[in-house]
Amino acid sequence: MTLSFGNQRAVNLWTLEAMIHTFLALWTSYIILSYFEESDYLYIKKFIKCSALLICSVALLQKFGLDIYGKIAIYNNTNKFGAFLDNPNIVANYLALSVPFFLKKDIKHIIGLLLICFGLSQSSSEWSMLVAGVGVFIYALLWFRGNRAVLWSLIGGAGLAGAFAGLNIEYLLSHFGSHRVELWVVAWDKFKQNPIFGQGLGVVKSWDLHIPGISSVWYSVHNDWFEILIQLGVLGAVLFGIVVVAAIKKFNYKNVQGYDYFISFLSFLVLMFAAFPMEVAPLALFGLLDWWGVETL
Repeated sequence: MTLSFGNQRAVNLWTLEAMIHTFLALWTSYIILSYFEESDYLYIKKFIKCSALLICSVALLQKFGLDIYGKIAIYNNTNKFGAFLDNPNIVANYLALSVPFFLKKDIKHIIGLLLICFGLSQSSSEWSMLVAGVGVFIYALLWFRGNRAVLWSLIGGAGLAGAFAGLNIEYLLSHFGSHRVELWVVAWDKFKQNPIFGQGLGVVKSWDLHIPGISSVWYSVHNDWFEILIQLGVLGAVLFGIVVVAAIKKFNYKNVQGYDYFISFLSFLVLMFAAFPMEVAPLALFGLLDWWGVETL
């Protein structure tokens, strides 16, 4: 999408849009990190949980036939879960990021967690389910970090799961990837055109990515980490990584109130490996809230 005068390309509007979004994110982050306190984040938790439950409830109603948008919307996706977005995966992404906020022992949170998990199962989004599982695993590591027997059992179990995944990597990629690997191979050739400094924010959306043998066109790499590498180059990706590592190191691991933000933040980073949460406004805002919470708490 470009703004042109005559036969001259003037502005790549995808790049302009991405630059505006980045500026707004940085400016908002400066304000939030300057003024928000711990009590504010504790209050925001309630809205995160309420929003997740409301979204999940509406999506489930649509899934089972009570679609309030049915007469005014046309859907391309056969799975009506989250039909108001016509993409059950995005709804599932949001629910997966909300899971850490329901990891409490009281009955209200347990019921909420069960509803969210049921919603995830109806979304058919395997990647979101995996991300939610990673969040639960990280929660267990934090909760049992003082118990070496349980901690090593968890790590050993994760190692076995990783070994199993490695032995069956071709099947997993073909079953869960939805042509992502082939798409990444195509995008890799684009990355090599300017690997050090990148090709600019938003540039990927201006490309028509074609996978040989498949008629579909992709306007996203379905991997935000890879897109950061393409857009900002190796130098930009390293700087982005430094910000992430600094936030993780700064987090106060003794403050249990911040665990849900911290776990959701790590879940967001995992989600980025096979999805595009930074390009979807609600998911991007969720990730920013997690980051702000980690930096403050």
